[in-house]
Amino acid sequence: MMDNAEIRARILRLHYDLQMNHPGAFFESKELPILLPGIPQNLLDANMIYLYDSRLIEGFTSVDKAAPPITRITRMGIDAVENPDMYSDRFSLSVQVLNIGTNYGQVAQADHGAAVIQTQTYTTFSDLRELVRSHVELTEEEKRKISEVLTDLENTAKEGSLSKKIEQAKEAFTKYGWIVEPLVTVLKTILQLS
Repeated sequence: MMDNAEIRARILRLHYDLQMNHPGAFFESKELPILLPGIPQNLLDANMIYLYDSRLIEGFTSVDKAAPPITRITRMGIDAVENPDMYSDRFSLSVQVLNIGTNYGQVAQADHGAAVIQTQTYTTFSDLRELVRSHVELTEEEKRKISEVLTDLENTAKEGSLSKKIEQAKEAFTKYGWIVEPLVTVLKTILQLS
């Protein structure tokens, strides 16, 4: 499971991505269990409160909710995402998460119901490995197995004999459909197909 510094960084990153795609929009905290699956609600609430009390996000509180139900990133929050090293001694935030250039297709819900989606262009196997690392619902063992298959595919693609690995990849990725489309994009790029 993620530690609190990583959870906070992911929540802040979601706020940042929403602001960059839809300036001024508010984030609805009820979306967090969908965007960060597997994290208990009490940890989501506690980390939202931390970000709110730290003035990295602002919003509206509610007497019947533990954490603010509607929030948006502040100017200081934007600075913390864009220059995480400068803020690492002031706030407990995972610098590694904040340094990721995108949120890898996660959706943040704006207050008026518009979904804001930021997607990553996948051109290398390193991009795919980063995608796998970003999926918090996977166990470390699952991440390791997927990474091994990706490394094997990468080496085979470099050798030019990819077809014999396709069946193994299909079997390995049956449960993880989200990786298929970016994998196809990377393979097309590497094999110079359209």
